[in-house]
Amino acid sequence: MPLIEVTMVQGRTPEQVRALISALTRAAADTVEAPVESIRVVVREVPPTHWAAGDVTIAERRAGATGSAGATGSQGATGATGHTGSTTTDVGPDPAPPGRATS
Repeated sequence: MPLIEVTMVQGRTPEQVRALISALTRAAADTVEAPVESIRVVVREVPPTHWAAGDVTIAERRAGATGSAGATGSQGATGATGHTGSTTTDVGPDPAPPGRATS
């Protein structure tokens, strides 16, 4: 039974989240030939004040703050989620526009 976990910053519409769930379910079914009924998708939305990279929260980035000297506004992987085999990727400071797939 595939379990797909997605962590992203709050700000997408319910329709965008639903479309993401459907797209991930289809991708898993097509790629690993899992029955759709066995695929689980968990979406966690994190407030922008609770997600930081380089000691700068996404809320601060949106407000134009530069934070500490080491923070340059770069985006990247945030590391392991604590679940075996799971990672979380920062998809950027702003919600994806409709129709744009993010990881």
